[in-house]
Amino acid sequence: MNVKSITITGYKPHELNIFSDQDEKVGIIKKALKRKLVEYLDNGLEWVILSGQQGVENLGI
Repeated sequence: MNVKSITITGYKPHELNIFSDQDEKVGIIKKALKRKLVEYLDNGLEWVILSGQQGVENLGI
């Protein structure tokens, strides 16, 4: 798979019942995103576009 660019749309913390950065769900989301991003980067990813949706921008991966 040779993906050159991806868009990450984020998530709405209140829809996932996440009300704290310390919630264990945040850690799971971080690990999953990091795993996929590293996979894409290893296969030629050049651009990551964030939508401005609350959630992803605040993860600090």
